[in-house]
Amino acid sequence: MMGRRIEFLHMLQNEVAVSTIFSRHEINCIPWQLVAEFYRTVTAEDKAYSRELHLPMKWMDLAVVDALPYMYYLQYLIFRTTGLISDKDIAFKNLQTAIFRVQNDHIDTSLNLIGHCYELEGNLPKAWRVYKFSVELKSKNNAAYWHMFRMIGGLINGLRMLSW
Repeated sequence: MMGRRIEFLHMLQNEVAVSTIFSRHEINCIPWQLVAEFYRTVTAEDKAYSRELHLPMKWMDLAVVDALPYMYYLQYLIFRTTGLISDKDIAFKNLQTAIFRVQNDHIDTSLNLIGHCYELEGNLPKAWRVYKFSVELKSKNNAAYWHMFRMIGGLINGLRMLSW
């Protein structure tokens, strides 16, 4: 019986893909990095693409992230704020491996969270590459464009230097 319980817990934790969904009413309750998900439809072409897939426009008004990567991202933010460097590094490593370990229906959003972690670490070239990879995997309706626009804006305004 215990063997089956452990097997079930392992399956539940590692095989079941569960998403965390936020509506616009919760915009003040989520990390600002996820707010860009509400505005991931950048062009009219993106909007038309959503219609081609028969996605309800209401779905496009939600911020959706897979639960496990989101949990590690929140751990990273908490440990970074509290100064627990080793725990922060473990959470970041777990975030990186989690997106490829389980079925990740929202890999673009998970990659964008990793990109944000690299930004917070001051590694802007790596953050850029992660955002770019996110766009390569999903070129339509991807909030990574907004993160890249923000990074470019920071460079233009002289807020940060990005060494290519």
